[in-house]
Amino acid sequence: MQTTNTQLSNQPNPKESVGTRARAARTWDLINKSGIVMVFVILFVALSLTVPGFLSSRNMQGLLLSVTLIGSISVTMMFVLVSGVARADAPVPARLQAQIIGKLASFDRNFAHRARGNALILIVQKPGDADSAQLAQQMAAAFNGLGDVGGVPKTVEIVPFSTATALAATCKSRNVALVYLSTGLERDVAPIAAALAGGDVLSVGASAAHAERGTAVGFDLDGGKPKLVINLTAAKAQNVALKADVLKLARIVGG
Repeated sequence: MQTTNTQLSNQPNPKESVGTRARAARTWDLINKSGIVMVFVILFVALSLTVPGFLSSRNMQGLLLSVTLIGSISVTMMFVLVSGVARADAPVPARLQAQIIGKLASFDRNFAHRARGNALILIVQKPGDADSAQLAQQMAAAFNGLGDVGGVPKTVEIVPFSTATALAATCKSRNVALVYLSTGLERDVAPIAAALAGGDVLSVGASAAHAERGTAVGFDLDGGKPKLVINLTAAKAQNVALKADVLKLARIVGG
């Protein structure tokens, strides 16, 4: 009898087996539903323990800004796909360009210092070009509809283009923080970039062609989605220091 009891006690309990399988099923279901969150939590804890300064306020602020920029660009992509208002010469609509630029300025390490408490934004249009003037007006309205740009208040002005030398002189004398080149100025970008070299201004163009020819930043579409185009050579020449978080999102030219 003693041997028989021992053998019976070693046999699995049907109720316990069912309960174990149910708990295992619930565990796997939880993992499947929250796998990305769990991976994020594990990575966060691992980096907190292994990377010095990971939990510092400065690093946390940088991570938050990165998420904000990525989210802004993602929303921009959705609007472009739905609205269908992009133009061939300015592939990303003005309002959405302004939103991205407003976020992008926060990732230029020198923007706040350059702005000196109030960021002067010059929007340059091609004289006699109706499309250029229209986009300039749209960009001005879009910038004025934003809050701060790069964390500082802003003033927006539209100016007609005359010469590259005159534009560079204006940027220097008036401490322009950001200069935006409208459509119609593609052929003038190279001399403008040369004149701005050695100065301290963030130059942005309406299209990828602008960045390819010398603005620090331009806009393009990639598979119907907005894409930043960053000219590293021009950015360096204009004292623009964009953080790596932005560079990862962009198509890099000129460097």
